[in-house]
Amino acid sequence: LSDADISSAAIPFRISSCRLRILFPNGSMQMLTSFRRPLLVALFLLALLSFNSLWLLAGGQTHLDLMFWPWKPGLSLAAAGFVVMLATAAGKRAWLAAALLVATMVVAGLVTYEAHLNEPVDEDGENSEQLTRG
Repeated sequence: LSDADISSAAIPFRISSCRLRILFPNGSMQMLTSFRRPLLVALFLLALLSFNSLWLLAGGQTHLDLMFWPWKPGLSLAAAGFVVMLATAAGKRAWLAAALLVATMVVAGLVTYEAHLNEPVDEDGENSEQLTRG
């Protein structure tokens, strides 16, 4: 194979800000485009699961239970969308996606903190953590 044959069969493929060259024997792009959508869907679902797990560990189950319910799916879907946008973008658009992802995480932290500040207080007057021995 000559250099001209290899360069005509090479297809530029962008992952984040890196450019890779994938060589296909016939120069066909069908293989590349047929796997792109399922991989992006899998990335979206993985990012959704990861963001919810991180939010649960950082914020605590009690605070997430007390939170107004539209905040949870809204911020989770936004964060997963920005992760997919970050994976497919390059240049200034990648910086925008990263900034929006960080902003979404900050808003999630603020909403969790607001739920913590407005947490209901036990009205029993007793310390629920004390054990009574009989």
